[in-house]
Amino acid sequence: MDFETANASDRENTMQDAPSKQRLELASHVRACACESCVVLLDLRRSRYLAISKPEALQLCSWIKGWPALEAQHDHEVSPSIPHATLQHLIALELLTRAGPASAAMDAHEQKLPAASADLDQATTAPRISARRVLRFLSSSAHASWCLRHQSLWAIAHASTSRRHKLLGPNTESMRAIQSACAAYAALRPFFFSTQKQCLHDSLALLSFLATEGLLARWVIGVKSGPFAAHSWLQSGETVLNDQHERVRQFRPILVV
Repeated sequence: MDFETANASDRENTMQDAPSKQRLELASHVRACACESCVVLLDLRRSRYLAISKPEALQLCSWIKGWPALEAQHDHEVSPSIPHATLQHLIALELLTRAGPASAAMDAHEQKLPAASADLDQATTAPRISARRVLRFLSSSAHASWCLRHQSLWAIAHASTSRRHKLLGPNTESMRAIQSACAAYAALRPFFFSTQKQCLHDSLALLSFLATEGLLARWVIGVKSGPFAAHSWLQSGETVLNDQHERVRQFRPILVV
């Protein structure tokens, strides 16, 4: 995915009158989270990240509804000037829109992360590999590859949300069943692809594999700054399904579906 840094001093200011405070909000296809040195935006339609430096992000807090909160450690980090150029740039990129009723197009849980993470102990579960599971694995992996090649994260997130609503039931989040399915998936994965630099493919393939068995999990994308990095994983409750919780905790969630 692409990544860029917003810098107000590098853009021409053609906005004559800034919008009134709190009359703007993030577009429905944009997610945001605060990191240590910046606010990161994820444009789901373009599958692209944008970093807003901390001084600019602090200025935007009072202008954009729902903007991630940052704490200023020094007085000089907060400028009283109106962030004309930054607002103009974000509007031009269609990342901001006029504030209105909250959008219900996406799952309400998508910006919430379970309170903690824990390792999934698959050692106690002997993976049960059947021909049907092999076919489900191959189909899920192929589907993930096709989605990443032909669809935006916005479309993938919508499809995942829709599938979740259809599958949701009393046994769809059974940890015992999820653990068994994940053990089978983990046993098959090394024969077909590596997770190195393929965390997004791995997460979407596992998400699809679980769905074929009538099971649900949360798909998460997290980011961190200094240097910038993004990572994806699946989580059920407080359990990380395809990674170690020590690694996952280095990232701040920007999307949870």
